[in-house]
Amino acid sequence: MDEPTTGLDARAAAIVMRAVKNVAETGRTIVCTIHQPSIDIFEAFDELVLLKRGGRMIYTGPLGQHSSHVIQYFEVSVLYKKMSQFSFYDFFNVLTK
Repeated sequence: MDEPTTGLDARAAAIVMRAVKNVAETGRTIVCTIHQPSIDIFEAFDELVLLKRGGRMIYTGPLGQHSSHVIQYFEVSVLYKKMSQFSFYDFFNVLTK
């Protein structure tokens, strides 16, 4: 799915992503691209592939509860120390540039 929440308000986006999650919970694999998700929508995903500009993969794996796996992965990075300066979303923007 390419940008299934684009143009939707927060409530409609949450409804769409809940429907997507329900389908995924039946065992189907869903690949979805999304930009600027709310933290609730972001954490609805099970797995994350995070690409840097140019297509270079900088993370692939589970999100974990409250994004714990992603945070643990980047904790070893020097860039992680800068995370306190940014919102969660803005930090990922910095990483992917």
